[in-house]
Amino acid sequence: MEMMEVAQNKRKIEWVGFLYLLPAFVFLIYYIYYGIGFNFINSFYDWNGVSAEKLFIGLKNYKELFTSYKFMGSLENTFVFMIVTQVIQISFGFIIAYSLRFIKIGNKFAKSVFFLPYIMSLVVIGVVFNGMFNLHNGFINEVLRTIGLENFVVDWMGNPKVALISVIIANVFTYTGFDVIMYQAGLGGIPKEIVEAADIDGAGALTKIFRIFIPMLNSVHFSLIILGVIGSLKTFEIVWFITQGGPVGSSELVSTFLYKTYVLEYKAGLSSAISMIVIGISLIITVIQLQIKKRLTEG
Repeated sequence: MEMMEVAQNKRKIEWVGFLYLLPAFVFLIYYIYYGIGFNFINSFYDWNGVSAEKLFIGLKNYKELFTSYKFMGSLENTFVFMIVTQVIQISFGFIIAYSLRFIKIGNKFAKSVFFLPYIMSLVVIGVVFNGMFNLHNGFINEVLRTIGLENFVVDWMGNPKVALISVIIANVFTYTGFDVIMYQAGLGGIPKEIVEAADIDGAGALTKIFRIFIPMLNSVHFSLIILGVIGSLKTFEIVWFITQGGPVGSSELVSTFLYKTYVLEYKAGLSSAISMIVIGISLIITVIQLQIKKRLTEG
């Protein structure tokens, strides 16, 4: 009898656990998977997103996208943005986090300063950088004029060769602080005995960085890369409030192209196809990264 009562109580506890998880499952299914399925179906239709009428056109939306120089240009810009921002953010994040290990006074304050942009509204950051990059009265160009470097004044938002760089600078400013905190946590988890043993063996600073710290932070590297890749594909506010994808599409990312296609051009079917392509790219990149991590871990 006691065994039966224990088994029944165990089942009750399991059901209670499922009930606690139920709201999360409902939210996930309705707002995530239902939305993906809805977009997948709409990607085969010509639909303006408003009327009840939909015209089935098969793969025409996908064909149009892959033959569109605007969409392919936005894809190219997105990959450039993704690679450059991740390389800079991860590099700066590690360097800053490593340097903070040697700061005893004001360490917490320094971490707060670096982390502050990450918790700020992206709209605010976009508007601030829009003002800073202004050709005529922006902070950066005004400083250059004040110190007599007028020849270095740049049209940050109006020059097709510079517009994407402006967005990258704003993104690096926003997210590097998160990388700093992640690396600080990772560095704190490295056993002191390993570092002390390296000191006894006479290892220099660079040797310890490349032989101890960087290899032992592989899990942090991969976590930041996965988050950064997915985040790059979703980046919208910073781009929109600084350049709106211009000029002539030079800073257009997939996210801003999707927004214009759906909201400004009323092409819901085409925008659904864009979203499915973005999801597909995210899945492919994530699977590749996880496979690389698995092989490195096993190796």
